[in-house]
Amino acid sequence: MAQRQPTTERAEQRVLVHWMTMHGITFAHVPNFHSGIRKKGGKPNWGALRARKLDGVQDGHPDLLIYSVPKRGWTAAAFDMMRDPEDGERNPRGIAIELKSLTGKKPSEQQQWWINQFQSMGWIGAWCRGADNAIGFLEVLGYGN
Repeated sequence: MAQRQPTTERAEQRVLVHWMTMHGITFAHVPNFHSGIRKKGGKPNWGALRARKLDGVQDGHPDLLIYSVPKRGWTAAAFDMMRDPEDGERNPRGIAIELKSLTGKKPSEQQQWWINQFQSMGWIGAWCRGADNAIGFLEVLGYGN
């Protein structure tokens, strides 16, 4: 795959969302606590931040949750990536992805905490640098073509 120019995390997510939609994958984006909460001039919109907190939006929550099983079933790699959940169930319950831009930072401590939480509950949790990396990751698990 040809390398693309670095873009924003939002642009990368839109590429990934388009790919998942085209492949019939059931997923949802969960807004992060601070995403899109700035007034013109870059100052925080404290009223909107408070409303999000009251609504239950959590800081560091993964960007995308995938609920559907790959059409061809899980690959062996999917089972290899799973941490044994506390209840012993060996089928992945879903995928939690923290998406970063091509030039973005690594996940924060809170983002890594969330990934670990999902993994302990039988999900496959990962962070990906850019849409191409996330698509490759999903293809390894059995999604796509």
